[in-house]
Amino acid sequence: MNIFLKVLIFVTILVYIPIIIVFVRYRQDCKGAENILETEEVPKSEKFGLEKIKFKRGIAKEIYRTHKTREIINNFKEEFDITAKNCKDYKNHFFTNEECEDLIRENFSERIYNAYMSINPNYGACRADLFRYLIIYLRGGIYLDIKSVITDNIDDILEDNPDKMLVHHPVQIKYLNAFSSVFPPWGEYNQWSIVSPKGHPMLRKIIEKIVYNIELEKSRKHKKFSGGLDVLTLTGPYMYTKVITDNKLRGVKEVGFNFNGCFRKTKTLFADYKTRYGENNTHYYKLTTNIIS
Repeated sequence: MNIFLKVLIFVTILVYIPIIIVFVRYRQDCKGAENILETEEVPKSEKFGLEKIKFKRGIAKEIYRTHKTREIINNFKEEFDITAKNCKDYKNHFFTNEECEDLIRENFSERIYNAYMSINPNYGACRADLFRYLIIYLRGGIYLDIKSVITDNIDDILEDNPDKMLVHHPVQIKYLNAFSSVFPPWGEYNQWSIVSPKGHPMLRKIIEKIVYNIELEKSRKHKKFSGGLDVLTLTGPYMYTKVITDNKLRGVKEVGFNFNGCFRKTKTLFADYKTRYGENNTHYYKLTTNIIS
């Protein structure tokens, strides 16, 4: 093989692989957008019992995580240790499924608790989505997925933005998704981490939107939401991004790619999912049952 052919193959790989990746993300975003159109706007007259939690300036140095059982922590010890090393004066909290249910029942309205319990328990990710918005709205601070890591000191970022909900993008190359009309130029916002003061009005809007759409889905004879992409739409990053952008980022600040490089999510692909999460756990992308029962 001559040098020209080698260079041609190398350039072709460099050009076409990113194009394929962008196209896949674009199609995923478009599907997510189609699903979002199936959700409903919350009537202004609706009451959810969230108003009693007042906004409190300052982002608490509290980190929250959740999963089915406490034993799972052993499989993510590295993530917990790295985060603890970089957040030495932060308090860490872990909630099991039962503890999540108890906290929501004790601190929120019956309407919100019933919406949470209406989520099919097989969709643990969906329940964790709603829990993360609720716990940070209730207490303020940082929510992290169990496989997420804080890789650097973030004190300055929190102290410089005491009244902001902080959001960040999953795409490092700016405008990679520029031709998608669905989400901001960097794609949807990450919500495997939530960083906000207590009682932030944007979190209230996100919670209200999710609860209202859960109630509508529960009332339908023929359900609309089932499987992976619909999790992203009903409670996950598509819904999260849609509400934030619809409200023109009021009280929200963008802090770039993965919290200016201070956050990281370890990859847990289908091949090692059961190794880390347990044999009895199935990734929600592989589920086809109804999300709302």
